[in-house]
Parts: sequence; C-alpha cells; structure tokens
Amino acid sequence: MQLIGAFESRRSTKFSTFPKVLIVNANRFQLENWVPRKVDVPILLDPKSVDLSAHLGGGLQAGEKELPESKDEESGSLDPSIQSRSTY
Repeated sequence: MQLIGAFESRRSTKFSTFPKVLIVNANRFQLENWVPRKVDVPILLDPKSVDLSAHLGGGLQAGEKELPESKDEESGSLDPSIQSRSTY
C-alpha cells in the first residue's frame, strides 16, 4: 500500500445538549516524600462562571457526510461466524 500525501485525522466528542447536572471527577493529589496522597478538598464552582460552549456540538458541518448505519447496529445482532468463535 502506498500513501500519497499527508492526511490529518482528528476525533472529538461533544455534547448535543447539556445535561441539567454535570458531574466531574476531579482527583487531586499531592506528593509527600515522593508518595502521592489524595487531597480531599472540595472544588466549588459558580455555574455562571463555567463556559462549556466549546464542547457543544454544532451538528453536521459543511463538507462532512453522515456515516451510514451498519446492518449490525440496526439489528443488534452479531455475525454468526463471530459468535461461534467468542468465549464466555
């Protein structure tokens, strides 16, 4: 296989709508004698001071094509040859 030119690919996940409540897991650690120790400090934010607009999706953009639905996703079933090879 021969590649001609360079291509850049980028993947991102964005919100289509924002939830009423957003929970963020902010783990805070401090090193003491080179041993990480969890610091139990609450992080209080004013909801009006947090701007999440950069994480709001704008839908299908100009020049983009929506991917077709695959038959596996529609039916919710796997290919029988794959199921026979799977172990539980």
